[in-house]
Amino acid sequence: MSADDRSNWLVDTDLDAAIWHLNDSHATESLLMVRMLGGHPTASAAWVGELDQDGIDFLAEVNGSPVVIRLPWTRRAEEFCDLRRELNHLYERACRLAA
Repeated sequence: MSADDRSNWLVDTDLDAAIWHLNDSHATESLLMVRMLGGHPTASAAWVGELDQDGIDFLAEVNGSPVVIRLPWTRRAEEFCDLRRELNHLYERACRLAA
């Protein structure tokens, strides 16, 4: 997503705050999503690197190496509140697969 596209959707400070919050408060959930949905069951750590209207990019450590994992949203995020909906969808899917 270009800087112009992003500024039309959501200001960088909002995205930065959301990413910071996810990395600070939801590291366990991020790791579960990477393991269950990202195809890397041996990942030892995961951080949110980027959010956009179409998905989320995680930076993960897999067998000691860095890996970027893209998980798409089920629906395009048109507003900021859509991010929570889509993150919840991903997390719920990951939980079902882990059960």
